[in-house]
Amino acid sequence: VPPGRDNRSSEWTKCPRCLSSICKFPYGVAITDIDNDEILDCLTAKRKDFDPEAKTVTYVWSLNGGEGNDRMHVPFYHTAGDTPDATNFTVGKDADKVEVAHFRYTDYKDCAIVEVPHFGDECILFVSPEVENNVPESCMEQFSDICGEAISLRERHPCVDDDTEDEDF
Repeated sequence: VPPGRDNRSSEWTKCPRCLSSICKFPYGVAITDIDNDEILDCLTAKRKDFDPEAKTVTYVWSLNGGEGNDRMHVPFYHTAGDTPDATNFTVGKDADKVEVAHFRYTDYKDCAIVEVPHFGDECILFVSPEVENNVPESCMEQFSDICGEAISLRERHPCVDDDTEDEDF
């Protein structure tokens, strides 16, 4: 168990072939995380580029811009990681800072649980748009077992869908 995560179960559920697993989701809606900050409220992630031969994928995260501000669109550039559950990624134009995300669980259909260190120690439940308003209990149970208490990312602010392809960073 990583330091500071005593509330998690000791068994991590790993998803094999991580990059191909996440690429099954062309669009993800973030439902919960583990802290009470607002940076990930209303987060969505849209797959922009995917090259299975080069083992790369880009997702553009659409983030809540805060009270009265437009949404921010931030590209996350992923490459295959050193372990089956990991991807290396860079954010925006900061290609020199490589970080590692860990995909802790996926059911390959409705949900994926991702640990992303970019905005602090975040553990996020992404779901497909088809189940956004009716998240399977199995996904919520996995999140609780792996990450701890779930904090909603959809309740503090009205979440407005955003179709722009433009990147801000």
